[in-house]
Amino acid sequence: MKGKTKKAIIIATALVAILVIARIATVAISTSSNKGKEKDLFRVKNFVNITVVGTKVKKGDIQKYITLSGDIRGISEAQVFPDVPGKVAKISVAEGQYVKKDEPIMYIDRSLVGYQYNLSPVRAPIDGRVGSINVSEGQFVSQTTPVAVVVNNRIVEIILLLPEKYVNQVKRGSKAIVEVPSLENEKFIGYVYSSDLIIDRGTRTLKVRIRVDNPSGKLISGMYANVKIPVETEYNTTYVPITSIREIEGKTFVYVLSETNIGNEKLYYVSLRNVSTSVSDGEKIGVKGVNENEIVVSLGAEYLKDGIIVRAIIQ
Repeated sequence: MKGKTKKAIIIATALVAILVIARIATVAISTSSNKGKEKDLFRVKNFVNITVVGTKVKKGDIQKYITLSGDIRGISEAQVFPDVPGKVAKISVAEGQYVKKDEPIMYIDRSLVGYQYNLSPVRAPIDGRVGSINVSEGQFVSQTTPVAVVVNNRIVEIILLLPEKYVNQVKRGSKAIVEVPSLENEKFIGYVYSSDLIIDRGTRTLKVRIRVDNPSGKLISGMYANVKIPVETEYNTTYVPITSIREIEGKTFVYVLSETNIGNEKLYYVSLRNVSTSVSDGEKIGVKGVNENEIVVSLGAEYLKDGIIVRAIIQ
């Protein structure tokens, strides 16, 4: 019995050894094959062992924007004043609370020694939210004391100073993209509501008002905003990523990729092509000299030259 067990162990060990040797041989053959392919590629004339990113040329509309900055405010902001002098007896609303026109927001006690009066209400002059309360209970106020501010921020406004050279390119009703840094650059769509009729001679700018619907109340008076307004549009044009553009000796070029198969591997032939550019939105740019669906190098162009062959990842 012991002899049979020993014999079985020997046979099993031999089988494992054979399998291990077979596996090593397979890996060696595979590695050798891959190395062989690499060697074959390096024998290819003009092959350079780099990988670039290619992007197809597209067709569509391109808009050039001007970016201006300003502060957000409600379209209606009203300071609140008491009708009578006296002591603030009671504040009946909180900052941020919505109030309707003529709703009491606080009460003034105008009683004097020997004279007793009913509390005088201080009423909201407009519908909106209480933007700030500037007094506290017990404080004495006069009729010229601004005790609170009420803001209607369902629609907000941003006043911008538009440089003179863009005056004829920005029209009433033009779309505006509003980005607010304090809201992680969340985007809101607004429009050009109005503009002044006179250019400021000192700054050579025109005052322009942007309005934005604000049903969520996210936009708060005093917030800082960046506003993009389109000043030029090119329709149905071919365009490429702006990173594709190369400047060489004062001329503009792109690298165009043409597919070629070598040894069952897809490679790309690189050719340098002269192009002319037009409108850019900062990310893509209109070009003439390439056709829709051609592939241009959008990343890695700094390592290229005309006539070489490379690998590419196509987006």
